[in-house]
Amino acid sequence: MNRSSWVALVGSAFAHAAVLSLWSTPTPLTPSELHFSSDVEAVILEASSDAGDTSVRSIATAESLSGASDDASQLEVKRLTEITDQLNAKLRKEIEQRRSDRARYEQVAADYESEKIAAQSARAELESEQYRAATLATQLTDTLVLLEETQKDNDRREALAQDRLQLSAHRIEALQRALTDTRNQSDELLARNQKWADAFQALSMTATQAASQNRALREAASVQSAAFADIKTQNDSLHVELEQLKHELLQLETRTAALLQAQDAPATSEVQPSTGNALSDVQPMPVAGNPKPIYPRLAIKQGLEGNVALNVSISELGRVAHIAILRPSGSKILDEAAIQSVQQWQFTPAYRDGQPTATVTTIPIQFRLIDARG
Repeated sequence: MNRSSWVALVGSAFAHAAVLSLWSTPTPLTPSELHFSSDVEAVILEASSDAGDTSVRSIATAESLSGASDDASQLEVKRLTEITDQLNAKLRKEIEQRRSDRARYEQVAADYESEKIAAQSARAELESEQYRAATLATQLTDTLVLLEETQKDNDRREALAQDRLQLSAHRIEALQRALTDTRNQSDELLARNQKWADAFQALSMTATQAASQNRALREAASVQSAAFADIKTQNDSLHVELEQLKHELLQLETRTAALLQAQDAPATSEVQPSTGNALSDVQPMPVAGNPKPIYPRLAIKQGLEGNVALNVSISELGRVAHIAILRPSGSKILDEAAIQSVQQWQFTPAYRDGQPTATVTTIPIQFRLIDARG
């Protein structure tokens, strides 16, 4: 083997050493820091690294040119070739190991980044949970405050309800007392009504006696005129009382109407002596308790007043059969109010020859603002 082959082998070893150094860690390694299988490998690697660094020019010796040295050189080249193959194999193994380590390191870094991201996500979730827990605690505090206020409000309402219950009990007692007083007053009114009924009966008997003594009364006309005036005044007062109590009997009203008819026409008993001085013709009279005419509000606002005269047809039962306007008031509102009121009235039937009969009577209605305001 010549010198060129030797130089090529050394160059190959140097190239493999350079590649090995490039795949190592950033910290450069010296040949002394590498581990070799023998001292020969270290010498060869060191010689390959120092190749070309010497400043002394290489000079061929006479021994290298001899034939004996060729055999030794071939053996040495063969041995160096084997060493180079071993180094190449070791280099490839080292490269594979470094690649595996690098992949493992990259996987570890990726796992670390994933764990870091997971930790950040877990931290964010923990902070979110803490925020939700704080919000929930605030809401629970507000709810407790609201419950306390609601409990206080319920206590106040319960106390108010108890006060109202006590007040209702007092009112019930007051109403019971008022009811007792009303019953007593009702009993008194019934007693007064009975008293007035007895007075009417006595008055009716007096009228009957007055009718039988008509001639004697005619001779004392001046005296009886005053007596009749007093009787009429008493009769009007009795009508007012009967309207307030609303408990008169139809028979008593009939007798009262007959008595009023006898007072207005005292000579009737003389004209019909065959009837035994009994009153046979009686005009219809409104019974007590008939509703009073209602003054329309529109008429009050407009300041309307007037008098209405109605022709009222009354059946033999004392009911209103027909109403006609005899004299209008000048206001349609007042006329309609008068008609609506009189339509609800009840009358004592008219009597002719002792029998009830249908008749027509005139009913005057007055509308005065002073009465409406009163």
